[in-house]
Amino acid sequence: MRLYSLLLIVFVSLALAQPEPYKLKVQSWSCKLEGRTVVADGVVVNLTPAVLRDIRANLQVSVGARVATNSAFISLRALNGGKTSAFRVSVPKPAAGGYSCKIWFRNPQAVQIPTLVPSPR
Repeated sequence: MRLYSLLLIVFVSLALAQPEPYKLKVQSWSCKLEGRTVVADGVVVNLTPAVLRDIRANLQVSVGARVATNSAFISLRALNGGKTSAFRVSVPKPAAGGYSCKIWFRNPQAVQIPTLVPSPR
């Protein structure tokens, strides 16, 4: 009985230690300056069989120590498994100089949805 309990604890611990699988994958995206605004747009695909609802794309723009963020809903409010949706989000550039962009995705159920994000083009 003790061996069974020990094995159960080991297997449960291993299962909990597994990294969370990715749920979204960004197929392509870009981050460009349009006037005084930085705009990120691209396409995201749902890697799960489930419908993901109310997904927001989040953009963080950094210029040195200054940071600005914003979010916007992706084009489809209900993203079915295996389907793609466009996204576009803009942020006023926080300062003069070179900038860097970071994107992530969330919905009311997850602060951050695990997402594969390639470098922007």
